[in-house]
Amino acid sequence: DLVKFSVSPSRWGFRLLGDFKRGTYAMRIDAGVRSATGGALLSSYEKSFSISARSPQLSFSSTGRYLPRGAWRNLPLNHLNLDEVQVVVRNVPQENLLFWMSDDSREAADERTSNVLLQKTVPVQGTQDALATTWLDVGALVPATTRGLVELTASGGSKTASSRILLTDLSLVAKRGLAPLGSEAREEVFVWVLGMESTEPQSGVEVSLVKKSGQTVARCTTSGADGCDPSCPTVPGRFHERRCRTHGPCSASAATCSGAAYPLFSAQPYR
Repeated sequence: DLVKFSVSPSRWGFRLLGDFKRGTYAMRIDAGVRSATGGALLSSYEKSFSISARSPQLSFSSTGRYLPRGAWRNLPLNHLNLDEVQVVVRNVPQENLLFWMSDDSREAADERTSNVLLQKTVPVQGTQDALATTWLDVGALVPATTRGLVELTASGGSKTASSRILLTDLSLVAKRGLAPLGSEAREEVFVWVLGMESTEPQSGVEVSLVKKSGQTVARCTTSGADGCDPSCPTVPGRFHERRCRTHGPCSASAATCSGAAYPLFSAQPYR
């Protein structure tokens, strides 16, 4: 069968561009064909070549660092030229989140910080040499009581893809303000908690500022768009531990604080 193609000039000749499927092709250029510089082909030129299979591919469509709880019911996995993938589901429980986040060299969950909930072979289907998508229902694969963070690792052939789902509907924005040079003031940390789906500021969320060692430095409770300042809490009392566990570990250089905190306000919302 004839294949439609186009010709693109290159430095030492030309390139053939077309929808070439996997298989063997024969090419013929008749004698007498002239080049752009006036040269002529003295005899016919014939050449056969093969189009091999595309290399396997594997990736999760959702590339955010963390996904909301609702994402674990319909998680898209992209694949190409694979018949099955091995899926491993690990869970970082709430009590291990701080130690998992405090590893600055790697983000993957391991046997020190997580437990294996599932190892399963998942069949996938797709057209040959065409990218396809399989939707994973993670909620059906793990116990409904699972809390903390879930990491999915899919592997097929020589390809591996990972995605992490933080089982919360809250996201956290933290900004650190350094003290002016020569000042006796301490650095400040301001925190805002947003709804992961709506991005609306949340009130009444108790936040703990925790060192890598596990020591709680300070706590505060958010107040909508005003957030809160955990570096200098003003309301003492007993709080439920809600460590900063959404967009990165919290850290602090000082275990005490003094003076008043003055946050910087902007007319435009933070994005």
